Amino acid sequence: MNSIRPRRQTEHADGRHAAAVARIAVLVTGGFSLAAKATPLSQAALSGLIKQLETRVGVRLLDRSIRRVSPSAVGDAFDPMGW
Repeated sequence: MNSIRPRRQTEHADGRHAAAVARIAVLVTGGFSLAAKATPLSQAALSGLIKQLETRVGVRLLDRSIRRVSPSAVGDAFDPMGW
């Protein structure tokens, strides 16, 4: 059983890392399409990671409009290392 536990912790940490990277990519580029072009992830994968992250923390971290994406008030103060 001990060999299974570290793997689960690593998988969880990897998921958190991927979601944090996705959020940063979307914010830096200003949108999901541009972030998809700048990373090896598809637009759908980025969107899914952000949605999972927002579900985990229980708040919307990004304000989405047709033309751009920006951090929400809570998302602006969000520290991915603290969750």
